[in-house]
Amino acid sequence: MSERATEKFEKRLTTITNIWKRLLGAPSTARDAEAYRETLFPEFKTVDAMLEYLQDKTVLDIGSGLTHENPYSLINIAARNKKSNIFFMGLEPKVGGISEKFSLAERLWLHWSKLRTESAEKHRDTPGKNLAIAGAVPGLQLPDKSINIIISNAAVGTWITDEAALLQMFKEFNDVLTGDGEIRIKVFFPKLFENDGPLRQFIDSNFEPTESGPHPPGSLLIFKKKRP
Repeated sequence: MSERATEKFEKRLTTITNIWKRLLGAPSTARDAEAYRETLFPEFKTVDAMLEYLQDKTVLDIGSGLTHENPYSLINIAARNKKSNIFFMGLEPKVGGISEKFSLAERLWLHWSKLRTESAEKHRDTPGKNLAIAGAVPGLQLPDKSINIIISNAAVGTWITDEAALLQMFKEFNDVLTGDGEIRIKVFFPKLFENDGPLRQFIDSNFEPTESGPHPPGSLLIFKKKRP
């Protein structure tokens, strides 16, 4: 996609998301573990390989939606796997009705996602223990250096696009991440993280260099903390 075509696409996408947010709010999904692997951990060929990478780590999912209620989601598969030592937290304002509550359409999406996965897996599982926190960003209230990996699929940098909010968010991420922590976000407006400004300057000061842009809409951006 040429730079001009990318700009036109981003303008249309911005218009659509702004209208959607005003009318319906940010949508919540109930992604299964395979969807997490494809979008946020594509270097791993299987869910088991992804789980192996997440061993002994604490993972925070920003905008986790209804995934904590999907027995096939990453949060529940990790909880059920007796061999895993993964602590997975979902951060979702709708859990506590902070901003709004889950809509009927989102509940229907959850049931469709479960049925689709049950058909593919040819078995039915029950949810394991999990933790979904009612909260929002910016405004993380977690101990410093308590999180190994922060992930977000189409929340940070898609529905959350205010640059001042993103800067505050990354400052909070930087505080709660361990020394070798990382951020993985699937974004539809990657220019927010590429444009020269306070956000880019903070990222360059605190995280390892990322792949040079420009990145197309829908890119996976990975930020790894600089070693002390």
